[in-house]
Amino acid sequence: LVKNPQVMIEMAKELQQQQVNKIKLSMKDTIAKYSDIIFKTKSRPQAGNPNGNIVMAEVFDNQCGVCKGMDPIVDKLIKNTPNLKVIFIEWPIFGKDSIFAAKAAFAANMQGKYYEMHRAMMGSNKQLTEAEVMSIAKTVLDYNKFMQDLKDNDKLFDSLIQENSDLSIKKLKIDG
Repeated sequence: LVKNPQVMIEMAKELQQQQVNKIKLSMKDTIAKYSDIIFKTKSRPQAGNPNGNIVMAEVFDNQCGVCKGMDPIVDKLIKNTPNLKVIFIEWPIFGKDSIFAAKAAFAANMQGKYYEMHRAMMGSNKQLTEAEVMSIAKTVLDYNKFMQDLKDNDKLFDSLIQENSDLSIKKLKIDG
């Protein structure tokens, strides 16, 4: 090894590649195991081609800076890939404002305007406080129906959030 130290670099690269392959295989197995829950649960909002044969699921929080950065990329994929269906998994991990934003998105879905609300919230450069989300809702949705849907479906929205959290943490083992 002293005479050929590059062997150490090659060994480290090989070990790293083996670890990456192991993670890829593990994720592939996990996604296959839970594919029905991820891709076929009717309550999950969707965008793109509802009959698309390319299906992508996005787990996100409306307050997450990385998620907000991905939003224009996902939108471009939706616009440029005719056979793409995107399934959105709201996973509010940044506190009460995130929970409210997820519930607002679910309420928007009841009006068939999930994606419009989603894009507006993800495109906001302001903190998504309850007041900011309400302001966005006024511009995107039938506001009175939105308020009624929030009130009438609070328990349903709580259960959807819990379902998404269980999927993300317990099944997919995503570390929030």
